[in-house]
Amino acid sequence: TDASNMRAATLQLAQEVTSMVNEATKGEYSSAIFSRASLRMMARIREEGGPHDTFRKAVIALKPTGEWEVPVLRKSIASMRGRELPGFLNFKVFDMLLKQAVAMWKEPALTMLQSVKSIVEEVCEEIVELIIPQYRAMASGMKQITQTIIDERTEHVRSTVIEQWVGVESAAFTLQVEFFELYNKKKVKRFAQAYDEMAPDLMAQLKGNTSAGQEQARKRMIQWYEQTHSVGDAANEHHEAEDMQMLLESYWKTACDRAVDSICMKIDQHLIQKLSDKALEGLITLSLDEGKIAAFFAQDPRVREKRVKLQARLDRLKKAQALICNSV
Repeated sequence: TDASNMRAATLQLAQEVTSMVNEATKGEYSSAIFSRASLRMMARIREEGGPHDTFRKAVIALKPTGEWEVPVLRKSIASMRGRELPGFLNFKVFDMLLKQAVAMWKEPALTMLQSVKSIVEEVCEEIVELIIPQYRAMASGMKQITQTIIDERTEHVRSTVIEQWVGVESAAFTLQVEFFELYNKKKVKRFAQAYDEMAPDLMAQLKGNTSAGQEQARKRMIQWYEQTHSVGDAANEHHEAEDMQMLLESYWKTACDRAVDSICMKIDQHLIQKLSDKALEGLITLSLDEGKIAAFFAQDPRVREKRVKLQARLDRLKKAQALICNSV
């Protein structure tokens, strides 16, 4: 066929490929080709056990335990003591522990990125193979173009997007009411535990309704207040550590939820979205390369010879069939 027809055919196939890639990245699946579950890109990424789910579980599992125990926190606060008076929480300790915890999220994020990349590669490759089964050289060329785009986008996410994400999440910030509600619930729980420990003695002392009993009950209530409100020199360091623990655990829940959503959306934005547009640009450039197009449609001499022989055999069979029909 002539060059213009080959160019038009290449462009048409390129548009079909990118159209299917566009459907896959958008998760629309309206074409019959998506009856294949392996082509439903977003479903595979978001399914249970998929990259998103695995990443979320990995981040949750990384919650520090030993480092956030009260005795350990008490030592950390003491070692970072500056000019603040006892009883004032040291933000440097909170910031240091938060940064250490968030830094551990990077590895699961990179693992998720690689898993998403593999799914995108598999879907794009399968689409090309289904739409262009007869032109292996052209299919190979289109796969190479899409692979290059995927590699470039993945490297950008790995080297820039994830690094920025870790940096942002390492800085403590939230306007979420959930954080303050959870922190207050933890404080109430601590108060309730202290009261439950003190209640039997208090009730017994009040039961007699005597001056001595009332004075003992008063002392017991003061003791309970001191234990739960960071009052008294001996208890300050322990209470500081308890408050730090409650703040870290409350912020952890808010930060995890935000961070998981954030990086999943960023990978989607920078790797998957508009992938078909970039692929179409590269495939249009490919369709304008006359040398490559000629190679795509070139036929192996052995295949051409075999085709000629098969055509000649078909012609003989048609003539024989015509003779048989005429003789009946």
